[in-house]
Amino acid sequence: MPPAQDHKRISDGGLGPNTGEIGCYAPTKIATSGVIREIEETILRPTFEGMRKEGEASCGT
Repeated sequence: MPPAQDHKRISDGGLGPNTGEIGCYAPTKIATSGVIREIEETILRPTFEGMRKEGEASCGT
């Protein structure tokens, strides 16, 4: 899972909140390797391990 960055604002001229998923790009260089490693160790691996223990499929759909 490469990190993605949302960069598009709702209004012209860079105004308003980010659009949320619309207008994002990946991979981004904003996340350092240390941040990516922390996300993998504290969020992704525990989530997938919990899903396996509960018999939940994790096929990415």
